[in-house]
Amino acid sequence: MSTRAFVIICIAWAIAIWLATTPLGAMLGFMEGITVAFFVAPIVLILKVPESWLWPLVWGLAAAYGTAVLVPAIRGAIAWSRGDAAAARGAFAGAISLAAIALILKLSMDSLDAAWP
Repeated sequence: MSTRAFVIICIAWAIAIWLATTPLGAMLGFMEGITVAFFVAPIVLILKVPESWLWPLVWGLAAAYGTAVLVPAIRGAIAWSRGDAAAARGAFAGAISLAAIALILKLSMDSLDAAWP
């Protein structure tokens, strides 16, 4: 990945993170709530998941997502130590993208909470 492409990706994610803190982010947070209410909750109810399994399941999914963020970051660090800057930038861009998605979802829910009357 070229340096220019990496910088453009970083700037685009920074703008998306900033937008998540605006009223546009509140609308995204509302869509997240709709998604949970109409897609996630019915699956939990249909599968009759015991309540005692829900928090361990959530923590397990969070750990899996954290691992998914760390793997490209570690690959980028390894590529950087080998001297392959292009591969390192590509791996770091993947890690940044995954981390930015989680941050955007969190900030948009906070924005919805602040905007709700």
